[in-house]
Amino acid sequence: MTAEYYADEYRRYGLYARNYGDNKLFRIACGPRNDDYHWTRVLMEKAGQDNLLGGRYMDGLALHYYTSVKRLPDGSRVGDRDAI
Repeated sequence: MTAEYYADEYRRYGLYARNYGDNKLFRIACGPRNDDYHWTRVLMEKAGQDNLLGGRYMDGLALHYYTSVKRLPDGSRVGDRDAI
């Protein structure tokens, strides 16, 4: 999914997801999976602003950073032996 497409979909979600009664809804957008500054810039420009109804599309941004696990020849992972 491109940043532009996600931002458009998120704006649609942010416009229709509203508070009901005393329940406050916090709309959290998903940030990039790595250091993709383009994704963050596009999302903040398109969805980080106020909507036409005077509310915010987004209350927060969840940042993610994924790593891979290195397996040793015996099938264990790096760091497993240190935990024993």
